[in-house]
Amino acid sequence: MQLNRLEFTLTTRCNSQCIHCQVYASPSRNEVMDVKDASRYLEEVATVSTLDSFMIFGGEPMLYPRLVVAILEKPTNCRYPR
Repeated sequence: MQLNRLEFTLTTRCNSQCIHCQVYASPSRNEVMDVKDASRYLEEVATVSTLDSFMIFGGEPMLYPRLVVAILEKPTNCRYPR
C-alpha cells in the first residue's frame, strides 16, 4: 500500500460554525483526538508506507497548540519528511 498523505481531524471545536465545514465544527463541539492515537496512527502507517506529508485539520486545531506540537514532533521518530 502506498499512501501519499495522512490527515488528522484533531478537533471538532472551532470559533466559527461555517455551513461548508466537513466535520460540522462549532463552538459547542469539543471532541479532540488523543495524541497517543495520532502517534499510533503515524507509527502504523510507517510500517506499510512512506508518507510525503501529513496534515492536521479541525475544527480549529490551534485551539490546542500543545497537542499540535506534540503530534508534529512525532514524525521525526517515524522518518517522515518535514
